[in-house]
Amino acid sequence: MEEAIQEKSNESGLNIRNLFGLFWRNIILMIVIVAVVSAGGLILAFMQKPTYTATRTFNVMFDNNGSQSSGNNQYNNITVAKVEMPTIIAFFKTQMVLVRANEIYAETGSTGKIRSGSITAKYDKADTPTRIATVSYTDVTPELATKKATALFDAEKEILDDPANELFNIRVKIKAVDEGQTVLTTNSKRSTYVLGGILLGIALAVAVVLIKYFMDDTVKTVEDLERLTGVKMLAKLEGIAEEDIHHNETPSTAKNGGAAV
Repeated sequence: MEEAIQEKSNESGLNIRNLFGLFWRNIILMIVIVAVVSAGGLILAFMQKPTYTATRTFNVMFDNNGSQSSGNNQYNNITVAKVEMPTIIAFFKTQMVLVRANEIYAETGSTGKIRSGSITAKYDKADTPTRIATVSYTDVTPELATKKATALFDAEKEILDDPANELFNIRVKIKAVDEGQTVLTTNSKRSTYVLGGILLGIALAVAVVLIKYFMDDTVKTVEDLERLTGVKMLAKLEGIAEEDIHHNETPSTAKNGGAAV
């Protein structure tokens, strides 16, 4: 297929100017294709419901109760933070936190479950004894996202505050910042679907026109005929009306269905 396309491209001298002419001759077809595909993208865009992400920001503090000086304690806390922070953040998605978070969430009277796939947890990687971190939850309504993000934070805080839970090599505490306020953001992919529909429509229209061109083996020009026959054309007759042909017929040619030339 590629060889056939290349061969026809070389034979017909397909260049930028010829391409422009090809697209212009098929402009109606291209407009229809782009319009149909773009309309499909627009329909999909309006079928998509936005989602909401609720984010809780908190401080992670490490309590080193050793007998060293405060300066050394601070140094040790920074060192421990580098090691423990990834585990503390990943702890939000563990079964232990999820079970307790769903229990807290159920107490609000809301339906549904907290699922690990909708949780996003991050932390600041600056070398400080106290790290800033966030936990986010994405859901279909602001209320659900807020309640679930709050339940996750409360569940992890409760577990970490319990002295009986020796989960890490050092005591860890988390504390909400900004008085426990939740930041809400709206996520919408409508513009992506609209833009994607337009781009896909243009690409499909170009592909259809090119395929139509390269698959067409009919003779349209004198150059096509000369290339196929290998014979140089000396002259050509413009379109002859049917009545002119019948006017020049002799009795014999008319009987035989021929034309006198």
